[in-house]
Amino acid sequence: MQKKSKTWIFKRIGNFLKESWQELKRVSWPTKDKVFESVLMVILITVIVAIYLGLWDAVFTFLRNKFL
Repeated sequence: MQKKSKTWIFKRIGNFLKESWQELKRVSWPTKDKVFESVLMVILITVIVAIYLGLWDAVFTFLRNKFL
């Protein structure tokens, strides 16, 4: 009984890996240019948000030090 359940588990794992590989073949992957463009956009937006938050932090720090 134990041996049968082990082979059954290995067959299920094998089927899962095989089906996963087949599914990955069907995926339409983005081109290098599209990936580069997306990464650049994420970096740009991150920098803009960091500057925006940094400026507000500086304003509130100044106000806190001025009035407290």
